[in-house]
Amino acid sequence: MTTCEYKEEYACYKKEGCLCQSEKCAWSAETTACVKKASATSASDVPPQGEGDAFDASNKCVKLCNQAKAEGRNLSAGPCLSNELFPNFPWVCDVAHDPRQDVDNLEQNTCPAFGVTAQHFVEVDENCRIIVSQ
Repeated sequence: MTTCEYKEEYACYKKEGCLCQSEKCAWSAETTACVKKASATSASDVPPQGEGDAFDASNKCVKLCNQAKAEGRNLSAGPCLSNELFPNFPWVCDVAHDPRQDVDNLEQNTCPAFGVTAQHFVEVDENCRIIVSQ
């Protein structure tokens, strides 16, 4: 038997939980930040998150996609979900088909910031699964 203990940071894990990136599970940036704030501990006490900007961008894109689906937005044409995933963060988030279809390359279905202010992109399918992040 153990004592029943509750820590404030446990609530953080219920919000988003663990996400997959490149066949690995890791905590999102939001979850990690929440744990740090709630526990006021060192970073070594926080479960590891993904590897760098690509992981954070992928998590944010999946979250935006799920929000768009929950709002009833039609994702079948492969719309751009965000021209700026984070302020001053050179990544865009786009919905596409896997394998790609001609509709994915239409100007109205691509993120206009890509190649201008953003040099990186995350593509997710209509089910919010990551196709590519680069």
